[in-house]
Amino acid sequence: MTNLTSVNLNSAKLVANVNHLGLKAKLVKPVTIENISTGHHARIEPGKSITLYGFETNSLTPHNYETRFELGDVAEYDSYNLSYTGIITSIAAKTVTIVSYFGTSSATTHRLSLEKFEWRNREFSAEKTFKRNSEWMD
Repeated sequence: MTNLTSVNLNSAKLVANVNHLGLKAKLVKPVTIENISTGHHARIEPGKSITLYGFETNSLTPHNYETRFELGDVAEYDSYNLSYTGIITSIAAKTVTIVSYFGTSSATTHRLSLEKFEWRNREFSAEKTFKRNSEWMD
């Protein structure tokens, strides 16, 4: 017997979980949000990924950007002198959940609106963020 875990069906994703009680299926459709804020957009596959894209005008050289996040990726949830990051644990049509100190007794859940997530992570780079935080701490 073949264990079927997912099937693509006309741009919708059919997720099938097989257990001892039978077959349970859940239909999850990709969502595209136009204009989270002026010129900034998102493509969301709930429970799987979010892609932020648009045109950044708040820089010395305005430019296009596209950044993709999946469950388990690192993202920023807050900042002051340092950028505070955590692991993405949930992606929904209107929110992204990030857990800081994941897997420890200090784990804290941060649920960001799409607007706040997009603003903080539109051009996020984990490597650059970790380097900047390290330099600040020195």
